[in-house]
Amino acid sequence: MPTDLMQPFMAPFTKLAQSNLELLTKFSLSPEVMAQAMAQTQRMFLNPGAGAPPQLPLPANALGDLMMGLMKNYMEFLMALGQGSAALMQQAPATLAQATQQAMRQPATAVPPMP
Repeated sequence: MPTDLMQPFMAPFTKLAQSNLELLTKFSLSPEVMAQAMAQTQRMFLNPGAGAPPQLPLPANALGDLMMGLMKNYMEFLMALGQGSAALMQQAPATLAQATQQAMRQPATAVPPMP
């Protein structure tokens, strides 16, 4: 039961994590990034005594796509979080009224006298 209660509140966080993982997977498997990784690997094996290979800049298209995707994911997250908060605020008076009615319907239990 507590899981059902928390699901609407956790949905934006879950969706953000899934969207970001998909985006990072897409970025890491993009042809531009794969070609760069292969080129660095070849340099490392062809010239092993040269130390660490110089860092190549990330491909502009892949990095731009990643940044735009992350920005989109976080904007959607913030919108979903705001909508969830607004829905909670709209439901609060009705939930409070229902809880009050249920409390009034329950029979009053007699309090035993203090010794």
